Amino acid sequence: MKRVLVFLLTVFLFQSCSKKTAPDSVSEVKTKSASAETQNIPETRNPELYRVVVSFYSRGEGIDDVAVGAFKNFISDFQSNQPNTITVEETPWGREGEIDYCIQFTGNNAAFQTDFVATIKSLLIDCQLAHILENNICRHKR
Repeated sequence: MKRVLVFLLTVFLFQSCSKKTAPDSVSEVKTKSASAETQNIPETRNPELYRVVVSFYSRGEGIDDVAVGAFKNFISDFQSNQPNTITVEETPWGREGEIDYCIQFTGNNAAFQTDFVATIKSLLIDCQLAHILENNICRHKR
């Protein structure tokens, strides 16, 4: 009797394990996973590009306050002289005052934008703790 019961349990266990079917091919697995990936995922492949991103960073001793002050003065003077030409987003991201300034132009021609970027680069030429990125995303934007 025990042998029959053990035999039936063994057959039952093998049957329950063998009901799972493997996919017919690798392409079937890829198709299923690709269709699952495309469902309910928002489109984030084209983040908003900014014309200029100025990132002030630190190496353990804080940011260059003099360079940041000069940059802020330049931006405020520019906005007061030519209002509604640029949009500046300030994004703090570090523990020692690190900050990104993401700048977008509104309706200006390419030569104007190039001159603006050149002015920023010349203003911050001696600053060792700043990155100036063109046509880039605002990395630390929240």
